[in-house]
Amino acid sequence: VSIEHHRLAIAVEEPFFEVSELAAPGEATPGASINVSATVTNTGGAGVQDVEFRFDGQTVANTTIELNASESTTVEFSPTLPEETGTFTHGVFTEDDNETAEIAVGSEFFAVSGLDAPTEADAGAMIDVSATVTNTGELSGVQDVLFQFDGQTVANTTVDLDAGANTTVEFSNVQLPDEDAVFEHSVLTANDSQTAAIAVGDSEITNVTVVESDSFAEPGQGAETLAIFEEFLPTRLQPSVAEVQTIDDALIESTDVFAFHDFGVALNDTDIEDIMTDVETDPMTNAIYLEQRISINA
Repeated sequence: VSIEHHRLAIAVEEPFFEVSELAAPGEATPGASINVSATVTNTGGAGVQDVEFRFDGQTVANTTIELNASESTTVEFSPTLPEETGTFTHGVFTEDDNETAEIAVGSEFFAVSGLDAPTEADAGAMIDVSATVTNTGELSGVQDVLFQFDGQTVANTTVDLDAGANTTVEFSNVQLPDEDAVFEHSVLTANDSQTAAIAVGDSEITNVTVVESDSFAEPGQGAETLAIFEEFLPTRLQPSVAEVQTIDDALIESTDVFAFHDFGVALNDTDIEDIMTDVETDPMTNAIYLEQRISINA
């Protein structure tokens, strides 16, 4: 009787599918296809089970496997990631067990800031240029950082940054041309760039300030004008944008030419007249009026 009972226990032993050795990338870009694998081992009796790949709590792929007792196999999935960014939990699941991991979905973005270079130098001189590169994206990455002078790449370096990290890139002993002119130069990554001008030799930079009427009146007006100026003005004319409320003695002193739009509603007529009087009485500053609202600039 005891022998028969033992045989009966072996015959009804249930399968138990254990999951181990989950392999998947820890980070990837939105919309990418990734490869995920895991080992499933049957530590019970022979059986058949569905194995699922779940992403962010949802089953996105499955397969059916049959395993004898003590047998194992590798299951593989190639899911497509969502377009949204973030950190997600995913895993391989059987009826009995699972193994999960996290994946960061995003991309690197190497932003350029703090471009530091002389604004004037002798023809043929050597200059040093530096800038800060910050990875503002969700993932770590490696990118080439270029230094371009007058549209030509003259130096480069490779930067490896974790998400949120930054570094200073330096380009030393860049030789300027033997030509008196204003040139533009830039530090560029695959995602961003920052540009400045340098006056070489006897040339001079003319600073043009586009005065934007306050953001209540025509938001983006100054940026639109700036884009036109940047496209059509010669390099020696370097434009920037300032809101009308920010005009002060320091800005007037640093500006060679003001380009005024309508002044909007942020300032009253007296304040506007004071600004225009200060600009027009400064012997080193000129002004052009793209639109007029009050009599003084008619």
